[in-house]
Amino acid sequence: MLMKHGQEEEEHVSILPYNENMVVVDLKDQLLQPYLLEREKMAIWYIRMFRRLLVGTILNCMIICHANSG
Repeated sequence: MLMKHGQEEEEHVSILPYNENMVVVDLKDQLLQPYLLEREKMAIWYIRMFRRLLVGTILNCMIICHANSG
């Protein structure tokens, strides 16, 4: 429950799943920080989209390799 102007206010139901999923997004951002290809601003949207998908794929491959290597 949140306190607002001396009154208790209930948290909205959608806040809890949002907060749980944001932990995953923050972890993904931390892991990808050294490998960012998106630092250069591109005017062409599909190149940005390709780079974002490529970086996500690299992260997924790293996670799978670490899980399988023991």
